[in-house]
Amino acid sequence: MIFTNSGEIITYTIGYRPTYSLVSEMLEKALEKLPEERQLLMHSDQGGHYQMKQYRHALA
Repeated sequence: MIFTNSGEIITYTIGYRPTYSLVSEMLEKALEKLPEERQLLMHSDQGGHYQMKQYRHALA
């Protein structure tokens, strides 16, 4: 899940197994919805897909 700093849920994804496409799609949707100056809070189970180079690059 991705939240605003006020706790509003911006986006989430659900799947049968954890994949990079689930988290990358969720991040893309969140970044499209919010202006740059807004801050996001993201809940992660810290699986391997959250540690991938592509994901870290997208966050940067």
